[in-house]
Amino acid sequence: MRRLAAMIMALMLSSAAWAATGEEQLLERANKAFTAQNYKESAEIYEQLIEQAPHDPRLLYNLGTAYAHLGDRGLAQWRYLQALQFAPRDRMLRQNLSIIDPEYETQIALTPLPPLNMVYWLMSGNEWTAIAAWASVAGLFLGAWALWRPRGTRLRLSLRKTAIAAAVVAAVAWPFAFGHYHQECMVRRGVIVSPEGSVRSGPSENSTETWKLKAGTVVDITDERTHPDWPMISFGGKGAGFISRDQIRRL
Repeated sequence: MRRLAAMIMALMLSSAAWAATGEEQLLERANKAFTAQNYKESAEIYEQLIEQAPHDPRLLYNLGTAYAHLGDRGLAQWRYLQALQFAPRDRMLRQNLSIIDPEYETQIALTPLPPLNMVYWLMSGNEWTAIAAWASVAGLFLGAWALWRPRGTRLRLSLRKTAIAAAVVAAVAWPFAFGHYHQECMVRRGVIVSPEGSVRSGPSENSTETWKLKAGTVVDITDERTHPDWPMISFGGKGAGFISRDQIRRL
């Protein structure tokens, strides 16, 4: 029985090592293709790698850059915006986004107030959540500790001040954490990836074209279950309409 368990464990470890080696080889192939300016091949390989690591900002950035070199503005901006969720302080990423769309920040703004948006994008959702959670725990712990100390002592005063500071940090961090959660998990958003997205009054090619959107435009997906091939979207004050599934990607 022990021998069988050991064989199974060895098989699992060897499979994991093989998978890791396979991904490393794919990454090396993608990087070599990119360096050789074979951007189509590199994009195809990066897409395979992202299926295994969809939250890796480096892969998303590389893929977006490959699409940018291919002239696929919509796909490039879509991948860049995905990478921005996990690496909001990446300067090269923001620089490339600004080149593709100088107004991209207004499309992903949390509020109409630029200072708040600047603070919001200082960190990712996970980072804001971690700071808020640690500050909350620290505030509660230090506040409870202060209550156990004799009144009028320096230690009690210091603990109270630190607990209040931690509570202030938590009060600031939690709204930004919930903002990221709302935008990334609750609101269904998409990016127009075709050169010109055609929005129609109904879910078919025969419906009247109501308006068009340029590649890279971020829209709200209001319904994608009723007509899976023609999700309903809304953008700004233009109202709602339907767009073909191949012209949009979920953000």
